[in-house]
This record gives sequence, C-alpha cells and structure tokens, in this order.
Amino acid sequence: MPSDNEIAQLSSRIDDLVQRIERIADPAVRANVIALIQSLLELHGRAIGRLSELLLQSGETGHKILKDFASDEVVAGLMLLYECHPESLETRVEKAVNRIQEYVRPSGGDVKLLEIDGGRVRVRMSVSGSGCCGNQSAVKKTVEDILYSFAPDVTAIEIETETKPGVRDDLVQVQLKTVPA
Repeated sequence: MPSDNEIAQLSSRIDDLVQRIERIADPAVRANVIALIQSLLELHGRAIGRLSELLLQSGETGHKILKDFASDEVVAGLMLLYECHPESLETRVEKAVNRIQEYVRPSGGDVKLLEIDGGRVRVRMSVSGSGCCGNQSAVKKTVEDILYSFAPDVTAIEIETETKPGVRDDLVQVQLKTVPA
C-alpha cells in the first residue's frame, strides 16, 4: 500500500507533467495528449463507478466496504473525482460540522450549518474570547480545513462569526508611564 508521502510525490509528478503538456508547442500533439488523458480518466471513472455499483448490489457487506473506501482520504478523493462517493455533499458537510462542534464546544463556541447551495457552504460560528475560540482567524482556518477534509468538492465556504455577549475580542493597548524615583 502506498504511503501518504508516495502519493504526494505522485501527485507532484502529475502536476509537473501537466505543466509540461501545457507547454507542448505543437497544438495537434498537445490536443492528442490531452484527449488521451481525458479518455483514460473516463475509463477509470467508469470502472470505479462499476465497482461501486457491484458493491451496492452485493448487500450490506458491499455497502460497508464502500463506506470504508469512502472513509479513506485518497480513495474518497477518487470517488469524488469520479462522482461515485456513497455520501452526498450534504451528509459530508454535516459530518464536518459535527467534527467542528467537537473542536469549538469545549471553549464555549458553537457552529451551525446555515446553507448548502451547490458547492457553497455557509456556517455561523459563535465564539467566546477564551480558549481555542479566542483567535477567530485560527478558528476560521480550522473550520475551513475540517470542511475541506470531509468535502473537498466544496467550492466556497462562508463563515459568519458572532462573539457571545459579554465577551470582548478586541485588543487593549496600555501605556505605562515611568515615575521618577
């Protein structure tokens, strides 16, 4: 089984090769290479889709196997690419929101899913001024990271934040004067 590092290296190699293909001077050769890649992707997509169908047809065990595949980050990415992920975008976003809740609740925070519109997700966060929720930009980054890890096909994330009443998140500058001795 390939390691995460090996997969990252392969991904980097693919990115490099795509850039090289885009620089091919002969437009006919470039078009043929792109058509070849698209055909391979379509073939792989149909094969992965067929595997998914066969697993679904095989009953409860097949459903469990498919769910296990979908829980693996690399396999889930392929399933999303080929549009055969067993869970809807909505389900995956709801799971992400539940995970975010686990992160923000111990510090008095809360998060609520407001809307999923196409690939755009809108959430509202209530944060306190203490603990992990004290730094709103760090919390927003964590929210985005969690959402994208569960649903990499999300196209945009909008985060509304509100500070819980009675908690101040602003900085206060204090100026000290030295008293002569």
